[in-house]
Amino acid sequence: MRSAGMADAKLSARNGMRSADIADAKLSARDVKPRRTSWAKVGIGLALGIAGAAVPMSAKGAPKYAEEGRPNGATAAAWSGFERTAAEFLRVAGLNPYIDAMGFRRSFMHFLRDVFPLSRLLWDHAHEYYKQQQPLVEESAKNFYLHEYWNDMQAASRDDDWIDTLAVRAAGMRKQFDQNGREDFRVEKDKCDMFEFLTRNEFPLPKVYGIWRSSPTDFMENLQSGRAIPANTSYPVFLKMCHLTQGVEDSVRRFSDFQKTQGQSGEELNKFLEQKWQRHANDADRIFAEDGNVITQTLQPGVSLQAGFADPVEFKVLVIWGRAYLAYHMEAEGIVLRDGTFEQGGRTTPWGLAVPRQVADLPEIAWVQNEGHLPRIWALAESAALAMGIDQVRIDIFIRKGEPEAVTINEISLSSGMPNHMHSDFLGNLWMDPHVNSWYKKFPADVPVHLLDPSNAPNWNASRGALSEATRPNDARLKSLCTE
Repeated sequence: MRSAGMADAKLSARNGMRSADIADAKLSARDVKPRRTSWAKVGIGLALGIAGAAVPMSAKGAPKYAEEGRPNGATAAAWSGFERTAAEFLRVAGLNPYIDAMGFRRSFMHFLRDVFPLSRLLWDHAHEYYKQQQPLVEESAKNFYLHEYWNDMQAASRDDDWIDTLAVRAAGMRKQFDQNGREDFRVEKDKCDMFEFLTRNEFPLPKVYGIWRSSPTDFMENLQSGRAIPANTSYPVFLKMCHLTQGVEDSVRRFSDFQKTQGQSGEELNKFLEQKWQRHANDADRIFAEDGNVITQTLQPGVSLQAGFADPVEFKVLVIWGRAYLAYHMEAEGIVLRDGTFEQGGRTTPWGLAVPRQVADLPEIAWVQNEGHLPRIWALAESAALAMGIDQVRIDIFIRKGEPEAVTINEISLSSGMPNHMHSDFLGNLWMDPHVNSWYKKFPADVPVHLLDPSNAPNWNASRGALSEATRPNDARLKSLCTE
Protein backbone atom coordinates (compact mmCIF):
# COMPACT_ATOMS: atom_id res chain seq x y z
CA MET A 1 0.00 0.00 0.00
CA ARG A 2 1.55 3.30 -1.08
CA SER A 3 0.97 6.64 0.58
CA ALA A 4 -1.37 7.47 -2.30
CA GLY A 5 -3.49 4.55 -1.17
CA MET A 6 -3.71 5.90 2.35
CA ALA A 7 -6.11 8.71 1.50
CA ASP A 8 -8.55 7.23 3.99
CA ALA A 9 -6.00 7.89 6.76
CA LYS A 10 -5.41 11.48 5.76
CA LEU A 11 -8.62 12.95 7.10
CA SER A 12 -9.12 16.35 8.61
CA ALA A 13 -9.03 16.70 12.36
CA ARG A 14 -12.80 16.95 12.60
CA ASN A 15 -13.15 13.38 11.26
CA GLY A 16 -10.40 11.87 13.39
CA MET A 17 -9.32 11.90 17.02
CA ARG A 18 -10.48 15.05 18.78
CA SER A 19 -7.99 17.09 20.82
CA ALA A 20 -10.26 16.56 23.80
CA ASP A 21 -9.66 12.83 23.49
CA ILE A 22 -6.04 13.37 24.42
CA ALA A 23 -5.12 14.49 27.92
CA ASP A 24 -3.90 18.09 27.97
CA ALA A 25 -0.42 17.46 29.25
CA LYS A 26 1.99 20.28 28.48
CA LEU A 27 5.75 20.26 28.84
CA SER A 28 7.72 23.46 28.66
CA ALA A 29 9.97 23.66 25.63
CA ARG A 30 13.52 22.80 26.62
CA ASP A 31 16.30 25.03 25.37
CA VAL A 32 18.58 22.35 24.04
CA LYS A 33 21.55 23.41 21.93
CA PRO A 34 22.46 20.87 19.29
CA ARG A 35 25.90 19.42 19.73
CA ARG A 36 28.18 19.23 16.69
CA THR A 37 25.79 21.55 14.86
CA SER A 38 25.98 25.24 14.02
CA TRP A 39 22.67 27.09 14.06
CA ALA A 40 23.49 28.67 10.71
CA LYS A 41 23.72 25.25 9.10
CA VAL A 42 20.63 24.11 10.99
CA GLY A 43 18.71 27.06 9.55
CA ILE A 44 19.82 26.26 6.02
CA GLY A 45 19.12 22.59 6.56
CA LEU A 46 15.66 23.30 7.96
CA ALA A 47 14.70 25.47 5.00
CA LEU A 48 15.97 22.98 2.46
CA GLY A 49 14.48 20.04 4.34
CA ILE A 50 11.00 21.57 4.42
CA ALA A 51 11.31 22.50 0.74
CA GLY A 52 12.31 18.97 -0.15
CA ALA A 53 9.53 17.46 1.92
CA ALA A 54 6.98 19.65 0.14
CA VAL A 55 7.69 17.79 -3.10
CA PRO A 56 5.43 14.71 -3.20
CA MET A 57 7.05 11.30 -3.45
CA SER A 58 6.67 9.79 -6.89
CA ALA A 59 3.93 7.18 -6.84
CA LYS A 60 6.00 5.18 -9.32
CA GLY A 61 9.22 5.42 -7.30
CA ALA A 62 9.16 2.07 -5.51
CA PRO A 63 8.06 -0.09 -8.49
CA LYS A 64 10.67 1.60 -10.68
CA TYR A 65 13.43 0.79 -8.24
CA ALA A 66 12.23 -2.78 -7.90
CA GLU A 67 12.58 -3.16 -11.67
CA GLU A 68 16.09 -1.69 -11.52
CA GLY A 69 17.09 -4.30 -8.97
CA ARG A 70 16.71 -2.43 -5.70
CA PRO A 71 14.37 -3.69 -2.96
CA ASN A 72 11.30 -1.57 -2.23
CA GLY A 73 12.49 -1.07 1.33
CA ALA A 74 15.74 0.56 0.22
CA THR A 75 16.35 4.19 1.11
CA ALA A 76 16.58 5.07 -2.58
CA ALA A 77 13.17 3.53 -3.26
CA ALA A 78 11.50 6.30 -1.25
CA TRP A 79 12.95 9.14 -3.33
CA SER A 80 11.46 10.90 -6.28
CA GLY A 81 13.79 12.04 -9.06
CA PHE A 82 13.91 15.52 -7.54
CA GLU A 83 14.74 14.16 -4.11
CA ARG A 84 17.59 12.00 -5.44
CA THR A 85 19.11 15.00 -7.21
CA ALA A 86 18.60 17.24 -4.19
CA ALA A 87 20.09 14.64 -1.83
CA GLU A 88 23.25 14.38 -3.91
CA PHE A 89 23.60 18.16 -4.11
CA LEU A 90 23.12 18.55 -0.37
CA ARG A 91 25.57 15.72 0.32
CA VAL A 92 28.25 17.45 -1.75
CA ALA A 93 27.49 20.70 0.07
CA GLY A 94 27.86 18.95 3.43
CA LEU A 95 24.33 19.83 4.57
CA ASN A 96 22.66 16.42 4.67
CA PRO A 97 23.78 15.58 8.24
CA TYR A 98 22.19 18.77 9.54
CA ILE A 99 18.94 18.20 7.69
CA ASP A 100 18.82 14.62 8.99
CA ALA A 101 19.58 15.74 12.54
CA MET A 102 17.03 18.55 12.49
CA GLY A 103 14.13 16.14 12.17
CA PHE A 104 15.07 14.52 15.51
CA ARG A 105 15.68 17.72 17.49
CA ARG A 106 13.34 18.91 20.23
CA SER A 107 13.75 22.51 19.13
CA PHE A 108 12.35 21.60 15.71
CA MET A 109 9.50 19.52 17.14
CA HIS A 110 8.60 22.28 19.57
CA PHE A 111 8.58 24.80 16.72
CA LEU A 112 6.12 22.63 14.80
CA ARG A 113 4.07 21.99 17.94
CA ASP A 114 3.77 25.67 18.78
CA VAL A 115 2.88 26.77 15.23
CA PHE A 116 0.68 24.07 13.71
CA PRO A 117 -2.51 22.71 15.37
CA LEU A 118 -2.00 19.24 13.87
CA SER A 119 1.54 19.11 15.22
CA ARG A 120 0.24 20.14 18.65
CA LEU A 121 -2.24 17.26 18.56
CA LEU A 122 0.46 14.81 17.47
CA TRP A 123 2.84 16.03 20.16
CA ASP A 124 0.14 15.69 22.82
CA HIS A 125 -0.58 12.18 21.62
CA ALA A 126 3.13 11.29 21.74
CA HIS A 127 3.41 12.71 25.26
CA GLU A 128 0.37 10.82 26.48
CA TYR A 129 1.74 7.64 24.90
CA TYR A 130 5.08 8.23 26.63
CA LYS A 131 3.36 8.55 29.99
CA GLN A 132 1.52 5.29 29.33
CA GLN A 133 4.61 3.36 28.23
CA GLN A 134 7.30 4.80 30.53
CA PRO A 135 6.44 2.63 33.56
CA LEU A 136 6.50 -0.44 31.33
CA VAL A 137 9.92 0.46 29.90
CA GLU A 138 11.17 1.10 33.44
CA GLU A 139 9.90 -2.29 34.59
CA SER A 140 11.56 -3.96 31.63
CA ALA A 141 14.85 -2.15 32.33
CA LYS A 142 14.87 -3.30 35.96
CA ASN A 143 14.77 -6.91 34.79
CA PHE A 144 17.21 -6.38 31.93
CA TYR A 145 20.77 -7.71 31.73
CA LEU A 146 22.79 -5.13 29.79
CA HIS A 147 25.80 -6.52 27.95
CA GLU A 148 28.67 -4.37 29.23
CA TYR A 149 29.72 -3.46 25.70
CA TRP A 150 26.62 -1.24 25.53
CA ASN A 151 27.38 0.44 28.86
CA ASP A 152 29.04 3.35 27.06
CA MET A 153 26.53 6.16 27.51
CA GLN A 154 28.17 8.16 30.31
CA ALA A 155 28.55 11.22 28.08
CA ALA A 156 24.80 11.42 27.39
CA SER A 157 21.99 12.84 29.50
CA ARG A 158 18.22 12.47 29.47
CA ASP A 159 17.89 16.00 28.11
CA ASP A 160 19.93 15.30 24.98
CA ASP A 161 18.21 15.20 21.63
CA TRP A 162 17.63 11.69 20.29
CA ILE A 163 20.12 12.21 17.46
CA ASP A 164 22.81 13.33 19.91
CA THR A 165 22.21 10.24 22.05
CA LEU A 166 22.80 8.12 18.95
CA ALA A 167 26.01 10.11 18.42
CA VAL A 168 27.16 9.20 21.94
CA ARG A 169 26.59 5.53 21.13
CA ALA A 170 28.71 5.86 17.97
CA ALA A 171 31.47 7.62 19.94
CA GLY A 172 31.35 4.88 22.58
CA MET A 173 31.77 2.13 19.99
CA ARG A 174 34.72 3.98 18.47
CA LYS A 175 36.35 4.47 21.87
CA GLN A 176 36.10 0.77 22.66
CA PHE A 177 37.49 -0.06 19.23
CA ASP A 178 40.41 2.36 19.59
CA GLN A 179 41.29 1.38 23.15
CA ASN A 180 40.47 -2.33 23.30
CA GLY A 181 39.97 -3.45 19.71
CA ARG A 182 36.33 -4.35 20.43
CA GLU A 183 34.32 -5.09 17.30
CA ASP A 184 30.94 -5.99 18.82
CA PHE A 185 29.40 -3.47 16.42
CA ARG A 186 29.80 -6.11 13.72
CA VAL A 187 26.44 -7.53 14.87
CA GLU A 188 24.93 -4.77 12.72
CA LYS A 189 27.72 -3.03 10.80
CA ASP A 190 28.55 -6.26 8.97
CA LYS A 191 25.41 -7.80 7.44
CA CYS A 192 27.03 -11.22 7.15
CA ASP A 193 28.04 -11.27 10.83
CA MET A 194 24.48 -10.20 11.59
CA PHE A 195 23.08 -13.13 9.59
CA GLU A 196 25.39 -15.51 11.44
CA PHE A 197 24.36 -14.06 14.83
CA LEU A 198 20.67 -14.45 14.03
CA THR A 199 21.11 -17.96 12.66
CA ARG A 200 23.29 -19.11 15.55
CA ASN A 201 20.71 -17.86 18.05
CA GLU A 202 17.83 -19.57 16.25
CA PHE A 203 15.91 -16.51 15.08
CA PRO A 204 13.69 -16.82 12.01
CA LEU A 205 15.08 -15.06 8.95
CA PRO A 206 14.96 -15.64 5.17
CA LYS A 207 17.40 -18.37 4.18
CA VAL A 208 20.97 -17.24 3.52
CA TYR A 209 22.34 -19.26 0.58
CA GLY A 210 25.94 -18.30 1.17
CA ILE A 211 28.56 -15.72 2.14
CA TRP A 212 31.63 -14.98 0.00
CA ARG A 213 34.59 -12.98 1.29
CA SER A 214 37.47 -14.10 -0.95
CA SER A 215 36.92 -12.00 -4.10
CA PRO A 216 34.25 -10.67 -6.48
CA THR A 217 35.54 -13.08 -9.14
CA ASP A 218 34.97 -16.11 -6.93
CA PHE A 219 31.46 -14.96 -6.13
CA MET A 220 30.55 -14.26 -9.76
CA GLU A 221 31.85 -17.67 -10.85
CA ASN A 222 29.65 -19.38 -8.26
CA LEU A 223 26.67 -17.17 -9.11
CA GLN A 224 26.74 -17.47 -12.89
CA SER A 225 27.49 -21.20 -12.85
CA GLY A 226 24.34 -21.82 -10.79
CA ARG A 227 26.27 -23.20 -7.80
CA ALA A 228 25.43 -20.24 -5.52
CA ILE A 229 21.63 -20.46 -5.81
CA PRO A 230 19.84 -23.85 -5.68
CA ALA A 231 18.09 -24.80 -8.91
CA ASN A 232 14.63 -25.03 -7.33
CA THR A 233 14.84 -21.60 -5.67
CA SER A 234 11.82 -19.31 -5.67
CA TYR A 235 12.72 -15.77 -6.71
CA PRO A 236 13.38 -12.97 -5.90
CA VAL A 237 16.82 -13.47 -4.40
CA PHE A 238 18.76 -10.61 -2.83
CA LEU A 239 22.45 -9.79 -3.07
CA LYS A 240 23.65 -7.90 0.01
CA MET A 241 27.14 -6.55 0.57
CA CYS A 242 28.47 -7.59 3.97
CA HIS A 243 30.44 -4.46 4.83
CA LEU A 244 28.07 -1.74 3.55
CA THR A 245 24.99 -1.52 5.74
CA GLN A 246 24.02 2.16 5.52
CA GLY A 247 21.06 2.92 3.30
CA VAL A 248 22.98 5.66 1.52
CA GLU A 249 25.44 3.03 0.24
CA ASP A 250 22.77 1.48 -2.03
CA SER A 251 24.42 -1.91 -1.57
CA VAL A 252 21.54 -4.35 -2.11
CA ARG A 253 20.38 -5.80 -5.42
CA ARG A 254 17.25 -7.81 -6.22
CA PHE A 255 17.25 -10.67 -8.75
CA SER A 256 13.79 -11.39 -10.15
CA ASP A 257 15.09 -14.55 -11.88
CA PHE A 258 18.32 -16.39 -12.68
CA GLN A 259 18.68 -14.58 -16.02
CA LYS A 260 19.33 -11.33 -14.14
CA THR A 261 22.75 -12.75 -13.26
CA GLN A 262 23.69 -13.53 -16.88
CA GLY A 263 24.67 -11.66 -20.07
CA GLN A 264 24.54 -7.87 -19.97
CA SER A 265 22.84 -7.91 -16.59
CA GLY A 266 25.70 -10.03 -15.31
CA GLU A 267 28.27 -7.58 -16.70
CA GLU A 268 26.52 -4.68 -14.96
CA LEU A 269 26.34 -6.71 -11.78
CA ASN A 270 30.06 -7.45 -11.96
CA LYS A 271 30.84 -3.72 -12.29
CA PHE A 272 28.58 -3.00 -9.33
CA LEU A 273 30.28 -5.71 -7.29
CA GLU A 274 33.81 -4.58 -8.12
CA GLN A 275 32.94 -1.03 -7.12
CA LYS A 276 31.27 -1.97 -3.86
CA TRP A 277 34.01 -4.47 -2.95
CA GLN A 278 36.59 -1.67 -2.88
CA ARG A 279 34.39 0.78 -1.04
CA HIS A 280 34.50 1.59 2.67
CA ALA A 281 31.25 2.54 4.35
CA ASN A 282 30.64 6.28 4.61
CA ASP A 283 27.68 7.29 6.77
CA ALA A 284 27.84 10.73 5.21
CA ASP A 285 24.27 11.74 6.03
CA ARG A 286 24.60 11.39 9.82
CA ILE A 287 26.20 13.81 12.29
CA PHE A 288 28.18 10.95 13.84
CA ALA A 289 29.72 9.90 10.52
CA GLU A 290 33.29 10.54 11.70
CA ASP A 291 33.06 8.03 14.56
CA GLY A 292 30.92 5.63 12.57
CA ASN A 293 33.31 5.57 9.64
CA VAL A 294 36.31 4.78 11.84
CA ILE A 295 34.80 1.56 13.16
CA THR A 296 33.71 0.35 9.72
CA GLN A 297 37.03 0.95 7.95
CA THR A 298 38.42 -2.41 9.05
CA LEU A 299 35.44 -4.52 7.95
CA GLN A 300 36.36 -7.25 5.50
CA PRO A 301 34.58 -6.91 2.13
CA GLY A 302 32.10 -9.59 1.31
CA VAL A 303 28.78 -10.43 -0.28
CA SER A 304 25.83 -12.65 0.62
CA LEU A 305 22.86 -14.14 -1.18
CA GLN A 306 19.56 -14.35 0.68
CA ALA A 307 16.16 -15.73 -0.21
CA GLY A 308 13.24 -13.39 -0.56
CA PHE A 309 10.22 -13.40 1.72
CA ALA A 310 7.00 -13.87 -0.26
CA ASP A 311 4.62 -10.88 -0.20
CA PRO A 312 6.54 -9.04 2.56
CA VAL A 313 5.13 -6.25 4.67
CA GLU A 314 7.87 -4.63 6.74
CA PHE A 315 7.80 -3.08 10.19
CA LYS A 316 10.90 -1.37 11.56
CA VAL A 317 10.55 -1.75 15.32
CA LEU A 318 12.33 0.45 17.85
CA VAL A 319 13.09 -1.52 21.04
CA ILE A 320 14.21 0.30 24.21
CA TRP A 321 15.40 -1.73 27.21
CA GLY A 322 13.81 -4.88 25.87
CA ARG A 323 10.41 -3.32 25.20
CA ALA A 324 9.15 -2.58 21.68
CA TYR A 325 8.02 1.06 21.70
CA LEU A 326 6.90 1.86 18.16
CA ALA A 327 7.17 0.53 14.62
CA TYR A 328 7.43 2.18 11.22
CA HIS A 329 5.11 0.50 8.70
CA MET A 330 7.11 0.77 5.48
CA GLU A 331 4.31 0.09 3.01
CA ALA A 332 1.74 2.35 4.71
CA GLU A 333 4.44 4.94 5.49
CA GLY A 334 3.52 5.71 9.06
CA ILE A 335 4.06 4.81 12.70
CA VAL A 336 2.15 2.09 14.52
CA LEU A 337 2.02 2.26 18.32
CA ARG A 338 1.26 -0.32 20.97
CA ASP A 339 -2.01 1.45 21.77
CA GLY A 340 -3.22 0.44 18.31
CA THR A 341 -2.96 3.87 16.70
CA PHE A 342 -1.47 4.75 13.34
CA GLU A 343 0.23 8.07 12.51
CA GLN A 344 0.41 8.74 8.77
CA GLY A 345 3.77 10.11 7.67
CA GLY A 346 6.31 9.65 4.91
CA ARG A 347 9.70 7.97 4.70
CA THR A 348 11.35 11.25 3.76
CA THR A 349 9.58 13.46 6.32
CA PRO A 350 10.26 13.37 10.08
CA TRP A 351 6.84 14.66 11.09
CA GLY A 352 3.33 13.21 11.03
CA LEU A 353 0.90 14.23 8.30
CA ALA A 354 -2.51 13.33 9.74
CA VAL A 355 -4.48 12.85 12.91
CA PRO A 356 -3.73 9.55 14.72
CA ARG A 357 -6.34 6.88 13.99
CA GLN A 358 -6.92 3.33 15.11
CA VAL A 359 -5.29 0.72 12.89
CA ALA A 360 -8.54 -1.28 13.02
CA ASP A 361 -10.41 1.67 11.47
CA LEU A 362 -8.19 1.85 8.36
CA PRO A 363 -9.43 -0.68 5.79
CA GLU A 364 -6.10 -1.16 4.01
CA ILE A 365 -4.10 -2.03 7.12
CA ALA A 366 -6.77 -3.27 9.56
CA TRP A 367 -5.72 -6.86 8.80
CA VAL A 368 -2.45 -6.25 10.66
CA GLN A 369 -4.40 -5.95 13.90
CA ASN A 370 -7.39 -8.15 13.11
CA GLU A 371 -5.19 -11.13 12.19
CA GLY A 372 -3.09 -10.78 15.33
CA HIS A 373 0.18 -9.70 13.73
CA LEU A 374 1.06 -6.86 16.10
CA PRO A 375 1.73 -8.95 19.24
CA ARG A 376 4.00 -11.19 17.18
CA ILE A 377 5.87 -8.20 15.73
CA TRP A 378 6.49 -6.73 19.19
CA ALA A 379 7.54 -10.10 20.63
CA LEU A 380 10.00 -11.02 17.86
CA ALA A 381 11.68 -7.61 17.99
CA GLU A 382 11.98 -7.84 21.76
CA SER A 383 13.40 -11.36 21.64
CA ALA A 384 16.28 -10.25 19.41
CA ALA A 385 17.06 -7.17 21.52
CA LEU A 386 17.07 -9.28 24.68
CA ALA A 387 19.55 -11.76 23.22
CA MET A 388 21.84 -8.89 22.23
CA GLY A 389 21.61 -7.43 25.73
CA ILE A 390 21.21 -4.03 24.10
CA ASP A 391 19.47 -0.97 25.54
CA GLN A 392 18.31 0.49 22.21
CA VAL A 393 18.05 -1.09 18.77
CA ARG A 394 15.82 -1.24 15.71
CA ILE A 395 14.74 -4.70 14.58
CA ASP A 396 13.21 -4.93 11.10
CA ILE A 397 10.40 -7.50 10.80
CA PHE A 398 8.69 -9.06 7.78
CA ILE A 399 5.11 -10.32 8.01
CA ARG A 400 2.63 -11.65 5.44
CA LYS A 401 -1.09 -11.01 5.15
CA GLY A 402 -3.20 -14.05 5.97
CA GLU A 403 -0.37 -15.89 7.79
CA PRO A 404 0.18 -14.49 11.29
CA GLU A 405 2.79 -17.16 12.06
CA ALA A 406 4.87 -16.07 9.03
CA VAL A 407 7.06 -13.58 10.89
CA THR A 408 10.79 -13.17 10.39
CA ILE A 409 13.68 -10.79 11.02
CA ASN A 410 15.03 -8.87 8.05
CA GLU A 411 17.81 -6.71 9.52
CA ILE A 412 19.07 -4.81 12.57
CA SER A 413 20.01 -1.13 13.00
CA LEU A 414 22.01 0.38 15.87
CA SER A 415 21.37 3.96 14.74
CA SER A 416 17.96 4.12 13.12
CA GLY A 417 17.21 7.01 10.81
CA MET A 418 13.53 6.16 10.37
CA PRO A 419 11.03 8.91 11.27
CA ASN A 420 9.79 8.88 14.87
CA HIS A 421 7.51 11.92 14.47
CA MET A 422 6.91 13.73 17.78
CA HIS A 423 7.96 10.64 19.73
CA SER A 424 11.60 11.70 19.25
CA ASP A 425 10.97 14.26 22.00
CA PHE A 426 10.68 11.46 24.57
CA LEU A 427 12.92 8.67 23.29
CA GLY A 428 16.07 10.10 24.84
CA ASN A 429 14.43 10.07 28.28
CA LEU A 430 13.36 6.45 27.87
CA TRP A 431 16.84 5.41 26.77
CA MET A 432 18.83 7.37 29.34
CA ASP A 433 16.73 7.11 32.53
CA PRO A 434 17.79 3.49 33.26
CA HIS A 435 21.44 4.50 32.75
CA VAL A 436 21.14 7.53 35.02
CA ASN A 437 19.29 5.57 37.72
CA SER A 438 21.22 2.29 37.31
CA TRP A 439 18.01 0.29 36.97
CA TYR A 440 19.54 -2.44 34.82
CA LYS A 441 21.66 -5.46 35.71
CA LYS A 442 25.16 -5.89 34.33
CA PHE A 443 26.13 -8.74 32.03
CA PRO A 444 29.87 -9.36 31.51
CA ALA A 445 31.30 -8.56 28.09
CA ASP A 446 33.57 -11.62 28.00
CA VAL A 447 32.02 -12.72 24.70
CA PRO A 448 31.61 -10.05 22.00
CA VAL A 449 27.98 -9.37 21.09
CA HIS A 450 28.31 -10.57 17.49
CA LEU A 451 29.71 -13.91 18.71
CA LEU A 452 27.07 -14.64 21.36
CA ASP A 453 25.27 -18.00 21.21
CA PRO A 454 22.59 -19.80 23.25
CA SER A 455 25.14 -20.84 25.87
CA ASN A 456 26.29 -17.32 26.75
CA ALA A 457 23.68 -14.79 25.57
CA PRO A 458 22.11 -12.42 28.12
CA ASN A 459 18.39 -12.51 28.95
CA TRP A 460 18.20 -15.89 27.25
CA ASN A 461 15.09 -17.23 28.98
CA ALA A 462 13.21 -13.98 28.41
CA SER A 463 14.36 -13.95 24.78
CA ARG A 464 13.14 -17.52 24.21
CA GLY A 465 9.81 -16.75 25.84
CA ALA A 466 9.27 -13.77 23.54
CA LEU A 467 10.37 -15.80 20.52
CA SER A 468 7.89 -18.56 21.36
CA GLU A 469 5.10 -16.00 21.57
CA ALA A 470 6.10 -14.52 18.21
CA THR A 471 6.29 -17.82 16.34
CA ARG A 472 3.57 -19.89 18.00
CA PRO A 473 1.18 -21.67 15.60
CA ASN A 474 -1.91 -19.74 14.63
CA ASP A 475 -4.70 -20.87 16.98
CA ALA A 476 -7.39 -20.48 14.35
CA ARG A 477 -5.43 -22.55 11.85
CA LEU A 478 -4.77 -25.26 14.45
CA LYS A 479 -8.53 -25.47 15.15
CA SER A 480 -9.32 -25.87 11.45
CA LEU A 481 -6.68 -28.59 11.09
CA CYS A 482 -8.11 -30.50 14.05
CA THR A 483 -11.60 -30.50 12.55
CA GLU A 484 -10.64 -31.51 9.02
